[in-house]
Amino acid sequence: MVGALCGCWFRLGGARPLIPLGPTPTLILYGELDHILARESLRQLRHLPNHSVVKLRNAGHACYLHKPQDFHLVLLAFLDHLP
Repeated sequence: MVGALCGCWFRLGGARPLIPLGPTPTLILYGELDHILARESLRQLRHLPNHSVVKLRNAGHACYLHKPQDFHLVLLAFLDHLP
């Protein structure tokens, strides 16, 4: 299915963002030591409805590598609250 969709992107007028239009719950999770991408990414994602923002202390851009236990605890708590 994905291959078929990718093969006809030109008929759709180019690439389209894959961000849901409805109020899909979204977790924005980043490391406080990420001084390059985090701020810009957060600015671009804040418009999403129904979002939660979590900043992991003492973690960089790859916060899942720097603080894997904290990352997974936050992720699992977020998933537990999904309908």
